[in-house]
Amino acid sequence: MLRELAKHKESEILEGHMLFDHVHMLITIPPKYAVAQVMGYMKGKSVIHTLAAVYDCFHHPHVPISQLQ
Repeated sequence: MLRELAKHKESEILEGHMLFDHVHMLITIPPKYAVAQVMGYMKGKSVIHTLAAVYDCFHHPHVPISQLQ
């Protein structure tokens, strides 16, 4: 998901590490975008996606998470 979001802003994730409560990423961003603009976009969209998955998980507990996407 994060790689797709980066592509929307003509950026590329070169390296990343996901931890329990945060993510570390090395991203190439074209000069026409501000770093804050790309990161804000990715953070906002990923939160929406995550909350939708959590909502589905609680409202459809009998369905495996892999099938909710």
